[in-house]
Parts: sequence; structure tokens; C-alpha cells
Amino acid sequence: MQPFFLQINNSPDQDWSDGKLNGLWAYSRLNDDQNRYQEFHELLLTTTNATTQKWLLEVYPQMVTAHPAENQRDRFMSQVNKFLQREIQDDVKDEAEKVVEQLKSSSKTAAETS
Repeated sequence: MQPFFLQINNSPDQDWSDGKLNGLWAYSRLNDDQNRYQEFHELLLTTTNATTQKWLLEVYPQMVTAHPAENQRDRFMSQVNKFLQREIQDDVKDEAEKVVEQLKSSSKTAAETS
């Protein structure tokens, strides 16, 4: 039996439960600084499952807010912008564009509180 994160990476288009996706997020957060969230980003860039795409997109602003010391905002924006270059459903594209704006505004908020 494969670990769940390999199952997800090997079948990115499957309809994964929130619990499995949350597990992938937690697992990918344990990587070293340079590779942190790599599996998470890879799933966003490979899955065609709109439900999974929306779940992943929703988490990006939460990660910036919950872990500001990780300083990942620019990397997250880059990943979401790469995602926007894919052919995706209009409603998912709208969500991704909102995420980019939320990430941009998170940098303004951080600068204002410094």
C-alpha cells in the first residue's frame, strides 16, 4: 500500500477527500524551506479536478496568514499565476484570481503592521 501522498500524486484527478488533501498539505509543509509545499504546488499544477483545485486555492491565503514567518507569499503568488496559465474552468479561474488579490493584499497588510 502506498502512502496517501503518493496515491494523490499518482492519481491527481481523483476526487480526494478534504482529510486527504489536508494531510498532503501537512506533509508538504514538513519539507525543508526550499521544497516546502512542493507536493501541494504540484497537485495544483497537475489536477484537472475542479473541486480539488478550489480546495487547494482556498488554502493559499490561509497559509500566509497562519504562517507569516515562513515568508512564502511571493512563492504562492507565483504558483497560482502558473496555475492561471493552464486551461481551467471559468469558476476556478475566478477563484484563482481572487486568491492572487488576497495574497497581494496580505503583503500590504503585513507592511502596514510592521
